[in-house]
Amino acid sequence: MRTILLLCTLSLLACDDTSPRADAATGDGDGNGDGTGDGDGDGDGDGDGDGDGDGDGDGDGDGTGDGDGDTEPPPDGLVPAFVAQGHLGRLMLSCDDGRTWIADRSDEQGDGTCWSGVNEIECDHDPGAGRGLVFGDGQVFATFGWGAPGSVRRSDDGVAWANVLEGESFGGMAYLGGVLLAGNRTSRTSTDDGDTWTDAFDSGLVGWNVRRAGQTDEAFVLVGDADDIVIGSADGQTWTAPSTLPAGCGAGVQTRGGIAFGGGVLLVVGGDGVACSSTDGGDSFTQVSVGGEVVSHLVWSGSDFVVYGATDAYRSADGEVWTTTPITPALRFGPVAVSDDGTFVAVEGGWGESVWYAGQEFYRSSDGISWEALPAGSFTGGHPIRDMAFGYLQPSAECTLP
Repeated sequence: MRTILLLCTLSLLACDDTSPRADAATGDGDGNGDGTGDGDGDGDGDGDGDGDGDGDGDGDGDGTGDGDGDTEPPPDGLVPAFVAQGHLGRLMLSCDDGRTWIADRSDEQGDGTCWSGVNEIECDHDPGAGRGLVFGDGQVFATFGWGAPGSVRRSDDGVAWANVLEGESFGGMAYLGGVLLAGNRTSRTSTDDGDTWTDAFDSGLVGWNVRRAGQTDEAFVLVGDADDIVIGSADGQTWTAPSTLPAGCGAGVQTRGGIAFGGGVLLVVGGDGVACSSTDGGDSFTQVSVGGEVVSHLVWSGSDFVVYGATDAYRSADGEVWTTTPITPALRFGPVAVSDDGTFVAVEGGWGESVWYAGQEFYRSSDGISWEALPAGSFTGGHPIRDMAFGYLQPSAECTLP
């Protein structure tokens, strides 16, 4: 029997382009049908917002909000942690710099599995479909639900979760200056960490599907399908489209690439490897290729943007000039996150039981180039992971202060 835990999440009333049925059966309009299932599905964006998870809005991961990437001491009384989110309400936590994953839980308490097994579940279109994470104010928020009413879930320690919004679906989440955004064509905001919410308002997208949400140091960002990007004021109430946006920006961004901000640059990378950058807060964008198609999520490392192809790392300090470096061993990533101290974590990308459940693998790297697979016993394989983020949480019995 499936039981919904006291968790809090966001959902998207749309269809996922990673399901093998999605484009043909749901008419979500993205048309890529890549069936990789390798992303975070943040609908949000990532829902993880800027990719660093610290909730300060600058995307550099240092928690300062200045975007310069300088590492700052952890906030007093808080524990640095990675959180991973998966389908069927799955959530898990690492507070030892990505070496082990604990507090692994799911809404599915029976024998249901994604697209397989005796009790097969169409996990992309389910109230527990994972759609992204964002940290803010010493808490973490998770979005769940796709094509069905979902929830917003909140935790201050990554172990105990509570619902703060139910019965609605959103495409992603972001956090900026004390404002939590539940992003959709009709979005909501909260200024008290999800205790209360504004009425829904039109975010100004051309289409109906939000694929990712994020933020700069002074504005929110929503990405729909290709050529559909809007920039929101710091309070999330006023939205405008860029004055200059090259064709194709944001294509396939739902599960690959994403939104990040660092060094004064707002960057949107699509699954096709097209990078669209802005240095004026999102009013105008320029477009280049990172060097190939991407399979992972996009992150800001504190000094450069990083996204992965099938066997290579693509890196850029400004979103304009990119370098390609083979990773060792050759791996295919899905969700990726990086800590303020520069530790990268990732989960294997791809589609099917060979990369989920017993075949699932988690990875760790100190530089984003040389990787190691976590050994048996450091995590439990399970439902597909859709997103990862880094931030700071309250200490708990499972995660004590350093």
